[in-house]
Amino acid sequence: VLTPASKIKIGTVTYSLNDEGVTAGKEGGVFLEISNANPVLLNKDVVWLDEINKNNHLFWYQGTKNGVKTVSIQPIVIIDSNVVELDDWSNILDKAKDAKSKALYWQGEYFEFVGDKSLSSFSLRSIPEGNTYPIQNFKEGTNFLSNGTFAFKEHLLFAEQTPAQDITKASLKLTPVTYNLLTSAGLNTTAASAYKSPLSFVTTVGGPLYSISYSKVNNNDNNLFITGSLFSPLKLFLKMALPEGKPTKILFPDLTTATIEVLNTTTSEIKITK
Repeated sequence: VLTPASKIKIGTVTYSLNDEGVTAGKEGGVFLEISNANPVLLNKDVVWLDEINKNNHLFWYQGTKNGVKTVSIQPIVIIDSNVVELDDWSNILDKAKDAKSKALYWQGEYFEFVGDKSLSSFSLRSIPEGNTYPIQNFKEGTNFLSNGTFAFKEHLLFAEQTPAQDITKASLKLTPVTYNLLTSAGLNTTAASAYKSPLSFVTTVGGPLYSISYSKVNNNDNNLFITGSLFSPLKLFLKMALPEGKPTKILFPDLTTATIEVLNTTTSEIKITK
């Protein structure tokens, strides 16, 4: 944490706050001074990256705390399609309790861990908005190690405590899930993409995996429609004709429901919505 009374050095670069100019006494902003570059105005609750020095830290001016302007500086962990492993569960837990965790960059957004005592209490909290996404489908595993899944929009992130070389410690492994969560916002796909790689999804976090594939055909009257097939996970449980513009309600084997609609028979685009 950086305040006007402190300095922080990251690599060879020193950062400090200057609040004696036009921002003095104003909650909305503060100047960040950089030892090898011009000062930067940080606006409240707007995150900033040092593109000049590329030090992979997130700067977040959070306004005044106890009468002092405060900037949080968080190392960034990028979560793309690869597994990320964070060392030292005790340290992760301590940082989450104090809202000082690393900034996780996932699905184009920044998040931090918040929680206490155990993984079951953890949430992802968006930076800077502060929206929370609690862990779901939590399970206690063997040797006191546990796991669960975070959901953001249609995206899923599996979190799992794993043994470390030091038997008294554990790591936290974060794995982006390759399938989607079906939500009210829906999932879109086309026949071409569904043929090459069927759209896979769950209707609830931790629920059974479903997939849909389909193709465009003509009937005897030369009217275009879509023939869709639903699988659970590889076993066909429903095949149907889907005319354009007529939503079809589907009941899945786990008794959850969804609506499938052909948006355009020319482009073979469909949408499936919870």
